[in-house]
Amino acid sequence: MTEVSFAEKEVLTSPNRSSLSVHLAKLPRRPASEDAFIRVLLKSFNPENRFVQDIHLPLPRINLKALPNDNGRIIYEQIRSEEAMQSYRQAKLAIENQISKDDAKFKATISGFFQVLDAAYQPSNAHDFTIGAFRKLFQDYQSKQDPALDVQDMKLIKRRLRPLETSICLKSLKQLQLLDKKFGVLSFSRTNCGRYDSQGFLTFVNYQCAKDFVEQFKGKLSVRGRKLQVAFAAQESLLGGYLLTGRRGIENIMEVRGQRQPQKQVEDEANKKVKRQLRRLRHKLTTKGLAPVAIQKIVDETVRDKSAAITTASSKRSKISPSESAPKKKKNTADVTGNPPNKILLVQNLPSGVSQETVSNLFQGEGFVEIRLVGVRNLAFVEYDSIPHASKIMDNLGASHQWGDAVVSIGFAK
Repeated sequence: MTEVSFAEKEVLTSPNRSSLSVHLAKLPRRPASEDAFIRVLLKSFNPENRFVQDIHLPLPRINLKALPNDNGRIIYEQIRSEEAMQSYRQAKLAIENQISKDDAKFKATISGFFQVLDAAYQPSNAHDFTIGAFRKLFQDYQSKQDPALDVQDMKLIKRRLRPLETSICLKSLKQLQLLDKKFGVLSFSRTNCGRYDSQGFLTFVNYQCAKDFVEQFKGKLSVRGRKLQVAFAAQESLLGGYLLTGRRGIENIMEVRGQRQPQKQVEDEANKKVKRQLRRLRHKLTTKGLAPVAIQKIVDETVRDKSAAITTASSKRSKISPSESAPKKKKNTADVTGNPPNKILLVQNLPSGVSQETVSNLFQGEGFVEIRLVGVRNLAFVEYDSIPHASKIMDNLGASHQWGDAVVSIGFAK
């Protein structure tokens, strides 16, 4: 398998992604060292991995709290000054092509700012250039412009220039080091619960890398003589949630885990209590001089009775739990299939907590004007400068588009 190229935009804007996390089950339990175990795991699917070859090389750690709120600022490879300048030229060219049919005054404003930016952005300072410095430069330029440009015009100009921020503002980008470049593995994490310490997650840079890994190693991956179960995770890892929908992705996963935690704690406590009672029962029967066979028979009967009691109690609790008794809110999705073509698209059933910038990245294209996100209703209006441009984007993405765990509905607005 050839090494994958990880352009920073590919991970966050690919329309075909659906999951970044792969679930591993039947892992060897309680390793002496978590670092040592990760190296053993890496060796099982890539013996040439550099962290396997050099055991003194520190493993990369990803601090979720230190990640920027905007997941669009994540990169996976160091960008050199020459590459940054080339990226700047390409981004400028793309914007110039995009505004080729715009109003002359509109084009003149952007062209004038490019002249200012050309003078300010040089290979010598590329690695010190921040998003804040970029925006300050534009604000200073904006204050000197023709007042005939209204607020809406300036807002549209800012949207046109936004792709430059994550292309050239190197100091504001966050580089994540990969655990394995060949397969695009970002991190490995074990589940926190002791009951499931033989399970864990591999998080990948994009869906294609995760898909390739599952297809290649499902039923074939062994660690310390144990054949692992390899499959897509039912729920994203925290890092996977972040890469898909930003900081809100982490919060959503934590909310779901928090709702599950009380029930799990009750079951764990009940099981611990049963184990204590069985130990006391064995000791009591042994002191009475009963034969081991008789003791085991009594213990087995007690286990069956206790298990039935726990199951019944758990069932009763689930019947009266707030999540079951509360009426579920029905998601209303407007039917737009009969709407005539329009330069504005109505996008419904967006993932909860998705940012305007992330939605904008998905719908960027020729003639793109702006996004109006209605977060509380999980929908957005995406405006283009003409019906053909809006139709082209809709044809590319389809009426139903898979985004993480959500199926986004796309149609023409009324």
